[in-house]
Amino acid sequence: MLIPGKNLCNIGSIRDGEKWPKRDKRKDSDLLDLINFDVLSPYTVSKLLSGKDLLNKIKETQDQNSKYYKFNNIQIENSSVDKGIRNYEYGIYNFIGRNLINRIKNKQISDINELREILKPQFDFQVDKWRDIAGLLAPEKIIEKLLDDIENDVLNSLDSIKQAFISIYENYYAYQWAWNIKTIQNLINKPIEEIIPSDIIELITKYKTAVIELNNELLADARKEFTDSAHIGYGIDGDAEIQNADFISVRGSYEINDIVSKIETSTKSEIQIADELINRIKSIN
Repeated sequence: MLIPGKNLCNIGSIRDGEKWPKRDKRKDSDLLDLINFDVLSPYTVSKLLSGKDLLNKIKETQDQNSKYYKFNNIQIENSSVDKGIRNYEYGIYNFIGRNLINRIKNKQISDINELREILKPQFDFQVDKWRDIAGLLAPEKIIEKLLDDIENDVLNSLDSIKQAFISIYENYYAYQWAWNIKTIQNLINKPIEEIIPSDIIELITKYKTAVIELNNELLADARKEFTDSAHIGYGIDGDAEIQNADFISVRGSYEINDIVSKIETSTKSEIQIADELINRIKSIN
């Protein structure tokens, strides 16, 4: 049985996303391992786009009145396909919307031409396919070029190869934006030169919906960890009151949980920033 998009709404995914950067205790400024810790990235969001397309194809080619769809000998409940499409879409707009907001929120924009100029990527080459190279995220074409340069003796020393990897790592966010704006153009079916303020407002509005819905799902999943059934095994020698006190002393409570508080705070902050930017974009001619 497969439940598509389930981990997007799993509080454990948030813990993992926070856990690995915290475990990186390296102090040396000259790092040999160049790692991108982003949970959502062009590498993972590309998979969300592919997953959404695949689920839509399954719906189109199989009996929609059936309780289950089938994929590679795996069963997917009818409702899980619809929810998976929705959650994948939320993940996609969460990522591209946040990057869009970060790109323009601190810029002074007086007209549509300035907006379009800001949206242009630094790199004008295809960055569609991405690879995870032992934690370093990069467009496939960049990695292929690095391999070609090694094979052709353009990079002929360990130091030159190391510098090439450092360059890839330092250009990650520029490559990311090139992928992001390409994805935006595909989603709205327009080149940058034809983008208008209402397109940006629609994207940010979808981002807001994605943030609210995904964070509500995460909070609902977090709440399950504090239900009565989760108390089993605590205060084993006492009554319900002792069991509850023992559970809180070890696990805490939903109301004061760090991750819950972060999600609630970030939701308010992200929505406020999005609303402020929408109001700014409305004034652009």
